[in-house]
Amino acid sequence: MKKRIFLYALPFLALAFTSCKEDEQQKEKPVPEADYDVWVVNEGAFNRNNASITAYCTSDGSLSADYFSAKNGRGLGDVANDILIYGSKAYVVVNVSSTVEILSVKTGKSLQQISMIHNGTPRQPRRVCTGNGKVYVCCFDGSVHRIDTATLSIDASGTAGSNPDGICYSNGKIYVSNSGGLNYPNYDSTVSVLDAQTLALEKTLNVRINPTRCLSDSYGHVWVLSPGNYDNIPACIQCIDAQKDTVVRTFEEAEANDFTIGPNALYLLCVHFAKGGGNKAVCKSITTSGLQEAGILFEKSGMQTPYGISMQESNGYIWITDAFNYSSNGDVYAFDETGVQKHKFEAGTCPKRAVFLK
Repeated sequence: MKKRIFLYALPFLALAFTSCKEDEQQKEKPVPEADYDVWVVNEGAFNRNNASITAYCTSDGSLSADYFSAKNGRGLGDVANDILIYGSKAYVVVNVSSTVEILSVKTGKSLQQISMIHNGTPRQPRRVCTGNGKVYVCCFDGSVHRIDTATLSIDASGTAGSNPDGICYSNGKIYVSNSGGLNYPNYDSTVSVLDAQTLALEKTLNVRINPTRCLSDSYGHVWVLSPGNYDNIPACIQCIDAQKDTVVRTFEEAEANDFTIGPNALYLLCVHFAKGGGNKAVCKSITTSGLQEAGILFEKSGMQTPYGISMQESNGYIWITDAFNYSSNGDVYAFDETGVQKHKFEAGTCPKRAVFLK
């Protein structure tokens, strides 16, 4: 089952075979007058052009099932992998369509659509992060691009490793995790470190094979999830000291599927897969200041395919998505840190990442 999740998460790999925490000083407050206070990006099914955003209001439970289409009169595109809110704008990475959609947080309307097609070849943008007043995007073709948040255009580009699948900012540098997913079973095992001002490659760090999601915390750490090879090399979470650029701690978490970061802790989604369904989502936390061992916060049985995790800083709620069978609408849950359910609603196909407007 883990391998199936990976193949969906890297749709180009399947074809070949058959959310960064910004630097705290740079963070702007989002515009509060939006209609809904939670947006969920739904990846959609590969090659079905049905990526979407579901908008939800926590105060009264109202929602807009396809918020982007309702506001813009067109679809979002094919496979939306990531979303980031910075200031008054949201940046949505649409992978197969090779676009970055920039939306107004207040109105939901598109302000700009940046094409990520170069000389007729899609770059396949994958993840997005912010830092130093800019927005950065890594693409599956190995390229990294910086977006000026005033002009809404690319003002610098650089190169990382093979098939980047994660990006974050820390200590004036951009960290890009190179999965090498298209080279299965010969995954990559590196993190590229680029200068945030020039996007010049400074160094390359060695990590466990198949590094994917990568996020930074407020204590000078960069965290990297490596799912391993889905066989004899297990998943783990690695902590990089952004001052020394060395891996200082590895947390062995064989069933880790996704993670997110709050002000003082990392929240890890582990999935216990069971035959015939009824899979269990296990939420664990790692203290980011003291690097304490992962402890279980709560467990939830009955989800078919626990898929993504996001953390709402304003109230400490942990949002977990259920992708079901990857082709029908999924569900989104919100729990407090003790596991008490606070919200639940139906989203689009393959809901992955939630962002919060207050």
